[in-house]
Amino acid sequence: MSVICCIGSGNMGFALMKGAAKGKDVFFTDADANKARKAADSLGAGVLPSNCEAAVTGDIIFLAVKPQVLSQVLAEIAAAMKKRHKENNEPVLVSMAAGWTTEKIQSVIGEKIPVVRIMPNTPALIGKGMIIMTCSPEVPEEKIRELEKILGNAGIIDKVDEQLMNAVTGLSGSGPAFVYLFIDALADGGVRAGLPREKSVCYAAQTVLELRQ
Repeated sequence: MSVICCIGSGNMGFALMKGAAKGKDVFFTDADANKARKAADSLGAGVLPSNCEAAVTGDIIFLAVKPQVLSQVLAEIAAAMKKRHKENNEPVLVSMAAGWTTEKIQSVIGEKIPVVRIMPNTPALIGKGMIIMTCSPEVPEEKIRELEKILGNAGIIDKVDEQLMNAVTGLSGSGPAFVYLFIDALADGGVRAGLPREKSVCYAAQTVLELRQ
């Protein structure tokens, strides 16, 4: 069984680890130790003291941080990644940072390590997400299958060529925000027609839910 480490314990990292925590060794790290502990306790997972420890420990390492934070995280784990690469014991890095290509992540680390780039969306929080993935050539096929199984608990999985990931980010990655605006606009119409706000929002949201199903 792979040891899975998640650097970052925010909503998306937590959502993706729900599937990973079933029968596997899962660990969180976070700049906010209390936040990491809360996420870990709710899933029966563990907590590691630092990102460097996660880099040493994990077989699959999720980088569940914002794009503007990723460079700092990669700098922290680069030495461990290089050492494990030389020992032929390198983990798979899984990044969800928009705009960061697999090649760019490898260049910051300084080695051609296995990198998977994913773009989930907020419905993953309730297991209804759309998670798109693309993999560097170094990722073993068995690790791809394992990742598909883990991520499948958060929604539908599909693979694309990396050149399409910017389009994916704009469509499914950012799409829920536009749907929320649409729901809000529908609810506004209901309120103007005389419905209470609470009922109008409920009706609009349920209408979109039925369309999704």
